[in-house]
Amino acid sequence: MSDCRAWSPTPVRTTGATPVRRFPTLRGVAWGKKAKIEQQRIAVRTHINQEENDIFPKLRDNFSDEQQKQIATEFKTAKSKLQDQMTAS
Repeated sequence: MSDCRAWSPTPVRTTGATPVRRFPTLRGVAWGKKAKIEQQRIAVRTHINQEENDIFPKLRDNFSDEQQKQIATEFKTAKSKLQDQMTAS
């Protein structure tokens, strides 16, 4: 893996003694993009953890096998419809 040191471009203007840098990057990715990617990664990981630790155990504890299969079928149908809509747009 590449090293984690941040690269900063040369200052583009100075305000007082503090240089103002434009588009600082880390490993070649603009900070803005990197931050957005990290936010999405955290959101997805949080969602997965909620499902695995909270939602799925409650479903197993409160619904019969037949009810769980029905929920899964309805979810797959809804997911398929959304994917088709996204593909069409």
